[in-house]
Amino acid sequence: MKTAPREPADQYDQAMQSPRGSGGGITAADLVAIAAPLQLYPGWLPAEPRPITGDCVIHDVGDPVPDHPGGVLLLVGARPSDEGIGDTIAQAGGHGYACVVVKARTDDLRAVIAIAEAAGVALMVAPDETSWRDLDKLVSAVVDAQSTATPAYAEVRPGDLFALANAIAYSVGGATSIEDHNGRMFAYSNLPHQKIDEIRLHSITERQTPVREGDAENYLRVRNSEKPLHFQSDNPIHASRLAMSVRAGGELLGMIWVLDWDPPLRKGAVQALEDAATVTALHLLQIRQQENGRRWNRGEVLAQLLAGRIGPAAAAALVGLPAATPTTVLAISAESAEYADETPELGLARTINMINLYCEAWHPRALATAMDDRIYAVMPAHRSTPRGRTLLRFAREVSDTVRRTTGVTLRIGIGPTTDDLEGLADSRRLADMTLTALLNSGGEELVASIEAMRSRVVLDELAAGGTLNLALPGDPLEAIREHDRDRNTTYAESLLAYLDAFGDTSRGAKTLNIHENTLRYRIRRLQELFDLDLDDPDVRLVAWLQLRLADRS
Repeated sequence: MKTAPREPADQYDQAMQSPRGSGGGITAADLVAIAAPLQLYPGWLPAEPRPITGDCVIHDVGDPVPDHPGGVLLLVGARPSDEGIGDTIAQAGGHGYACVVVKARTDDLRAVIAIAEAAGVALMVAPDETSWRDLDKLVSAVVDAQSTATPAYAEVRPGDLFALANAIAYSVGGATSIEDHNGRMFAYSNLPHQKIDEIRLHSITERQTPVREGDAENYLRVRNSEKPLHFQSDNPIHASRLAMSVRAGGELLGMIWVLDWDPPLRKGAVQALEDAATVTALHLLQIRQQENGRRWNRGEVLAQLLAGRIGPAAAAALVGLPAATPTTVLAISAESAEYADETPELGLARTINMINLYCEAWHPRALATAMDDRIYAVMPAHRSTPRGRTLLRFAREVSDTVRRTTGVTLRIGIGPTTDDLEGLADSRRLADMTLTALLNSGGEELVASIEAMRSRVVLDELAAGGTLNLALPGDPLEAIREHDRDRNTTYAESLLAYLDAFGDTSRGAKTLNIHENTLRYRIRRLQELFDLDLDDPDVRLVAWLQLRLADRS
């Protein structure tokens, strides 16, 4: 039982087959059935598990375990091999915790499983890439949903939002829609006795609520409220509405909108909608985890394609992109990705998820994945707009927004657009070189295209390719560098500034912060000392190349 937590099959089967929510509350088996295989695996499950009745408790190994019967103990930052983790699990069992959650982090789990079994407390294992924040939200949503669940909600299959919308419509008393925070339709009810107005009809057919005067303010009010809000309609052909935000752990997941029209809402509709929002949060979290799993699989295929390990025809079917799709690769570096309760690897995973959301806003089939220490985004071209400035502006917006909201600095190199997936590996290579040139430039620019960085990339390619044999006998530049090292002179720096300025001593002197006559003297003197004929254009070119490439090596 090494590395990734692959627990005994009978434990997993037990979780899948055990009665869910029996005995007055949900158990660790319920959590596995809901969250597996993306967020939780069973380590050890007791035959008679304790119900989860409390919140998650974040704990550092070594500290006394607080008394919290029925709670879920999250061992954040701990490894199964850490000294003191066994005592912590034993204390959790003594204090009546329902469950302890650890991450494997490549360690052997057998010892902690044995301790959990002896303590009588369920042990759950979260994959290393799972966010503790998301796990906390999931547990809270499951517990809250269980406490407010009605028989109608209990019959809804996990993630079936249309069936859930019908259950909410019956409970609250009006036609119901479940939407994201921007009015994009997730699902809607279709109970025949509940009328809908033209606004809802448009939302259903277009899968997007139409933009009307005052809507932005109403959506903002719902986003900022944790209670249901009623919006009275002054137009007899438009229904009044009862709305509620859907949250988990403080994060906004979506909204529920219920028409108050024909028939009018039931008595107790406000409380019924609050209960419905709690149950809906669980369903939306489950759907999000399923989508993350599908995105992860596509990301793995994309990484293989970018590395040239699989062909474009095979990859096209797996990532859902036609092989003839014009595509651009973005190479992205992420810096200062600091999360208080997460490993650097998890911080990278969260950054990738965020980039994926922005990419999908650009194009539904856009996708990001990680390779080595970089992130790569594959951006299908929009036929209706030219790539150049539009994609550059998009990349800048992504970089600015991510830095503003998370503190993570993204630098993005944009490769050339390929005619089809066959050229994706080459676009990735040039996007890589664009990003490298951007990082080496030392400037404040965060985004650059291959067109803007072409000269720097050419020099980097010459330096990396070894196609120029500059180590020939009689090299005056080597003599100049040796003279600078031995006598603490600056002839090489002065020559590069002079050549960079096309022989304009005034401009070259400014870059060195010296007087123009000083630079003139140095250029004249180095020509005398090292037999360097700067009147010869070939000598100038080779000298400049050597100095620039040496600066990059």
